[in-house]
Amino acid sequence: MRHRLLTSAALAALAALTLARPVTAGPRCSAGIQFGLNENRATYDWTDAPLDIHPALTAAWSAGATLDVPIGRRFSLATGLRYIEYGDRMEVTITSTAPSPQSVRFKSHTTWRYVAVPVLVRFRPLASRGWFVEAGPEAGYLAGAGQSTSIDEIPPLTLAHPGAAGPQGARARVRPAAAIFEQVGTFDAIRPYRRWNVSVAGGTGWELPWRGHTALVGARYTHGLADIAKSSVLVRRTRGMELLAGWRW
Repeated sequence: MRHRLLTSAALAALAALTLARPVTAGPRCSAGIQFGLNENRATYDWTDAPLDIHPALTAAWSAGATLDVPIGRRFSLATGLRYIEYGDRMEVTITSTAPSPQSVRFKSHTTWRYVAVPVLVRFRPLASRGWFVEAGPEAGYLAGAGQSTSIDEIPPLTLAHPGAAGPQGARARVRPAAAIFEQVGTFDAIRPYRRWNVSVAGGTGWELPWRGHTALVGARYTHGLADIAKSSVLVRRTRGMELLAGWRW
């Protein structure tokens, strides 16, 4: 499935480039740069999971080179090469009652770093260049991954000495909320994950011509299709929402 999607994306890009060979009076390809800020995570579907885990969104970024290839009066192919990060944060608290009540909190922050090639068809509903909508696939190669973890012990509640509360009797007193007893640290986490990721993306934005060049702002949602985890019981797929800004010459 993943290889078929990659092949289709490559063929679409090749066909668009063939159709967009420059002519004397026609539009030309334009190159540029683009930067983005992301809110993203990876789903966590664990077969027969003993714990109910829901990773939280985390902030990340993207940057790369872009190429806009005209393929019609109001259509173009938006492609290029970019670096994009995905990540998530998880927090799990486990409480035991024997021999005495005790809670342990496990925290984890995972980051996936991809080199990606989007192949998006961009449509401009208005006659003048301005507002556009876009959709298409994106293929990403996992260039690196890292995970930072820590384990905290949460001490139980204790009571003050009966005489310390005065005439009103004993009152509850709480120890510090948490005491870190082990800092696991940061380590390379690329081995548990597959190298290739395939996503579909959709978005909208606005092009702003200025002195023969074009500025661009937009928003894009990227929905991972491939399972990036090398596991028979755990499925993880990327999700991301980006705010983008770019410039084309």
